[in-house]
Amino acid sequence: MTKNLVFKQALRKVKNQHTHMNFKTVIEVQEYLYTFRTKVLKEDLERKFQFAQIFAEELGNPQNNRKVIHAAGTSGKGSTCAIISHILTNHGFKTGLSISPHLYDLRERLQINGRILDEKIFCGYFNKIYPIIEKLKNHKFGPPSFFEIMIVFAYYVFQKEGVDYAVMETGQGGRLDTTNIANNKNKIAVMTKIGLDHIDILGDTLKKISIEKSAIIHPGNIVISIQQRKVAQQIVSDYASKMKSKFGTISRGTNYLNIKTSHQTIQFDFAYKKCTFEKLILSLSGLYQVENASMAIAAVYEASKRDSFKMKENIVRSSLSSIKTLGRFEELFVEQKRIIIDGAHNPQKMSAFIKSLKKKHPNMMFDFLIGFKKGKDYKEMLKYIVPIAHRIFVSEFEKDDQIDDVYPEKGRDVKKILAEEYGFTSVTIIPNSEVAFNKARKAINGHLVVTGSLYLISDLYKRIRSMINEMQKYETGTILPIAKNTKKPTYQEIRDFLYSFRSKNNFYSLGSPGFNFSRVMRLAELLGNPQNKIPVIHIAGTSGKGSTCGMISHLLGSHGLKVGLSISPHLLDLRERIQINNSMISVELFGKYIQEIIPAIQQIDEAKYGKLTFFEVMIVAAYYIFWKEGVDYAVMETGLGGLYDATNIATSPNNIAVITKLGLDHTDILGKTIAKIAAQKAGIIHPKNIVISTRQSSSATSVIREIAQKNQTKALFVESSIHYKHINQQDEQTSFDFENGKCKYKNLILSLQAKYQVENASLALVVVQKTFIRDEITLQEKVVREVFMNIKTPGRFQEMTIRGKKIIIDGAHNPQKMSKFIQSLKKRYSDSTFDFLIGFKKGKDYKEMLKYIVPLSQSIFISEFQGDDQAMMIVPESRKKIRQTIESEYTFDQISDFADPILAIKKAIKNHDTIFVITGSLYMISAILKKIKNI
Repeated sequence: MTKNLVFKQALRKVKNQHTHMNFKTVIEVQEYLYTFRTKVLKEDLERKFQFAQIFAEELGNPQNNRKVIHAAGTSGKGSTCAIISHILTNHGFKTGLSISPHLYDLRERLQINGRILDEKIFCGYFNKIYPIIEKLKNHKFGPPSFFEIMIVFAYYVFQKEGVDYAVMETGQGGRLDTTNIANNKNKIAVMTKIGLDHIDILGDTLKKISIEKSAIIHPGNIVISIQQRKVAQQIVSDYASKMKSKFGTISRGTNYLNIKTSHQTIQFDFAYKKCTFEKLILSLSGLYQVENASMAIAAVYEASKRDSFKMKENIVRSSLSSIKTLGRFEELFVEQKRIIIDGAHNPQKMSAFIKSLKKKHPNMMFDFLIGFKKGKDYKEMLKYIVPIAHRIFVSEFEKDDQIDDVYPEKGRDVKKILAEEYGFTSVTIIPNSEVAFNKARKAINGHLVVTGSLYLISDLYKRIRSMINEMQKYETGTILPIAKNTKKPTYQEIRDFLYSFRSKNNFYSLGSPGFNFSRVMRLAELLGNPQNKIPVIHIAGTSGKGSTCGMISHLLGSHGLKVGLSISPHLLDLRERIQINNSMISVELFGKYIQEIIPAIQQIDEAKYGKLTFFEVMIVAAYYIFWKEGVDYAVMETGLGGLYDATNIATSPNNIAVITKLGLDHTDILGKTIAKIAAQKAGIIHPKNIVISTRQSSSATSVIREIAQKNQTKALFVESSIHYKHINQQDEQTSFDFENGKCKYKNLILSLQAKYQVENASLALVVVQKTFIRDEITLQEKVVREVFMNIKTPGRFQEMTIRGKKIIIDGAHNPQKMSKFIQSLKKRYSDSTFDFLIGFKKGKDYKEMLKYIVPLSQSIFISEFQGDDQAMMIVPESRKKIRQTIESEYTFDQISDFADPILAIKKAIKNHDTIFVITGSLYMISAILKKIKNI
C-alpha cells in the first residue's frame, strides 16, 4: 500500500469521525492537521496571530510559564536552535525544541531533549487540545493554520512536560509569527543572519525584513545577534534599545576566530565576555555552522548568568563535537558514492553552502540533484550552483506532507533558465525525487549534491528511508530516536544495565564452552557494522598499549582532528572507555547512545550465540558512538590478545595495525610461548593494513612478518638506536631524539618519567607520521613537542604527595611491565628507599613480579581490592598466599597485610623517609584513586 493511499484512508477516517474522536496514531493527527493547511498570505497574518493568542489563552497561556529562547533570522536559525538545545540538554536541563519543517516525522516539530515523543504520549496530549481546536475553528479569527496549531501545541506540551527551557524557531518573520505569542521578560531573543527571503510577506527590502524579525524582542529580554549587514544591525540594535533589552553582537574575528577545517569537523576559538574556549571541535560541516555554534554558546552563556548555573567547558566541547543537524551539509554513502545533502533554500544560504562545499572539496566538480519551492529566488541560487556543476538533475517534490500548500517550481522552467541565462545544457528533468536520486547516483563517478529546498530533502528522505536504514550508511545525522517515556534513565541505571553483562571471566578461553566470536560480529551487523565506516588505528600488545593509544590520540587530536579513543580498564569512570578528543562524552550523550543500541543487544539469540560480555558490548558501543559522532579516526586498544578480541571486528583495509612489546601474559588463554602469543596479537592485521610494531624478540618478529605478508602488507619495526636514541632521564621528564625518514626531531621532551615510555612515544609518533603521509596531512613539529611535553597517563608512573609523603602509582600487572617499571624507578630515584603496597589479580604471575619488587623494598604492605566496577567479577589474589610466598622464597619479614588498601596507605604515609610505591594491578589502582582524596 502506497504512502498516499494510507494518508487518504486516514483522512477519510478523520472526516467521518465524530468531533469528539480519540486519536490513536500520529498519522491520524497528521491528516487532521493537514485539513488546516493554507497558503500563507500577508493579509492573513494579523488575523492568524490573534487566533493563536486566543487559542493559547484557552490553554492557560503555556508560552508564558517557561524560560524561552526564541530564534529568528533568514539563515541558520534551525541549526542554532538545535545546538542551543543540545548544550542545555547535556547540562542536565529538560529542554523543549520546536523547529520546522520536519523531515521524517511530524513529531520532529516538538522534541524533548532531542527526542520525538512516543506515539501514545503525543496522541494523548493532542487529544487534550483537540476539543479546543474544534471549539475555536469557526471563530471570527479562524480557521487556524497548521503552523499555528503546532506551535501552540508545542508550548502546551512543553508546559505539561515541565521543561526548563523552550527553544523556539520562528517560521517566517517574527512580529506576527505564532512563536511570538511568548512575550514574557524571561526570554532570550537570538537573531541569526538576516537576508532577503519571503519578500512577498515580510517586505522587499532588508530594512523591512529586519523590522519584522526584530519584533521578537520584548521588554527586558536578553538579545544576541550575529553581526548583521549595516542596515539590519542598526535596526536590531535600535529595537533592543527601545525595549530596554541587554544586547550583544557575535562577530568573526572577535567572538569566533582561528577557524580550521578537517575531514569531518571544524576547529575554532570562541570568546564572549568572560567566556573563552580554545580549539573547540564542531562536528558539523560548513563554515557557516561556526557562526551558528557561536551564537548558541553565547545564548547559553547568557542563560547561565541570568539563571545562576555554571556553563561547563567540557559539556560545551562534547556537545559541539556530537551535534547532528539533519539536512544541513549532511553526508552519507550509498554504494561507495558520497551524497551531500543540504536544504539551502535561499540565495544567502546557498552562497554559504557552496562556499563551504568548495572549501571542503576544492577543485572538484559535482553532479547536482536540485528542486525549489515555488516563489523562491532560484535564479539567484543557480548562480552559485552552475560554476561547480558537472551535470544537473532537476526534480520536484510532493506537497502533501508539510505546513501549507507548498508547490515545487516546475522542472522545465528551471531547465529553461539554466539554458538561457547560464548556457548550461547538461540537464535532466525527473519529477519524482526517488527516481531522480537513483538515476543520479548510478550515473555519477564522484559526489552527488542534493539541495535547493528542505521540502525536496524531506520528500527524498521519506522515499529512500528504507534504502538508508538497510544500508546504514549515515556518516553524520540520524533519524531522531523515539522517547518512549520522557523520563531519562539515570547514569546509574545505564551502568547497572551494562554491568549486567559481566561474568566471572569476561574473556573466554579460545575454544572453550561459551566462546563465540560470531556474537559480537552479529551485534555489530545489527547496528550497520559501524566499525568498518571509520578509519581505525588498532593497538595490540602485552605492555604499553594503553599509553601508546593515549599518545596517538593526543597527537591526532592536537592536529585538529576528531578522535575516538577506546581503552580499558577504566580507573574512575566507566566512560573513560569511550572518549572523544581525550575527554569522556557527557552522561547524557552516553546514555542516549546506549539506549539506541539496546534493541540490537536484545536481538542476540543467547541459545545460538551465547551471552554477550560486558567488554563486547562496550567495544561495539564505542564503534557505534565513534561512527555516530563522525570521528576522523578511532584509536582502539585490544582487551586481550587480538585475533579473537572484540575490537577485531574492524577489518577495513584502511585500518592501521599497531603492536606494542610482546611478552608472556594470559598464557592460559593466548598460549604458553611468545610465538603463540604473537600469532594471537598479530591477528589484528587485515589485508592491506599499514602494520607498525615496536622491536620484538626474534620469534615474535618472524610471526608478525609472516602474518603481514599473508595479508599483502609489510611490517615496519620501530627500534632503539634507529628511530629513537640519546635517551636522558631528568627530574620530571625524559628527553630523546627521534628519526624516521624525513622526520627528524632533536631533544624531544617527554613529560613521562619512565624510560620505557620513550619506546611507546616513538611508536605512537611513527604511527601518526605514517597515517598523515597516507592521508595527506602535515605533521607539525610544534604540535608534537607540545603533546609530548604535556602528556599524562593516569596510573602509569603517576606521582603525587599526600601529607608530605611521596607516592608513586603504577599499574604494572605482569612480569614484563613490572621489570620495566622497577628499572625506571631505580634509575629515577637511584639513592632512595622504598615501601611497597602491592596487590594482584588472581591468576597473574605474581611470583615472577615479586622478583623485581622485593629486592628494592624496605617494607611491603599487601592488600586486596574490590573489582566490582570493571568488566569482570574481579577476584584478587589472596593476601595470605602472597605473604607466604615472600616469607618462604625471600629472607624478608617486613610485611604487613590489610584488607583495605586505604588503611595501608594511611599507615605508610606516617614514615616520610621512604618513597611509597603502589603497584601490581590496575584494578587496585582504580579502587585506590577513587578514595585517595579522602585520606
